[in-house]
Amino acid sequence: MSPSSFARNLRRLPVPAKWGIVLGGYALAILIPAGIVWLHVRLTSGPEYDASSGMYAFGDVLLFVALFGMIAIIPTGAAAIFLGLRRTIVALLLLVGLAVAAIGVVALVV
Repeated sequence: MSPSSFARNLRRLPVPAKWGIVLGGYALAILIPAGIVWLHVRLTSGPEYDASSGMYAFGDVLLFVALFGMIAIIPTGAAAIFLGLRRTIVALLLLVGLAVAAIGVVALVV
């Protein structure tokens, strides 16, 4: 299936299905990073981490924002397709979003 026929099929969906895809994607974009941050907090909690709790909290926020930014690209792209934006504009916006998310991952690693 070519990308243009895939986008055409997506545009033919009923409006409630489109809303469900976009809102469900954003819900997953919140829940997945929240679960990963929760796991990170569980693994880095204890008396040895209490002295630097503020730094760990800031790191957890950065982790959440970076993961949310990467995952939220998918429902944002779907919303752009549903709005009927030109393919070049959608590709440009998604590349910009991917670049911003990649910078966030690099910032976490460095």
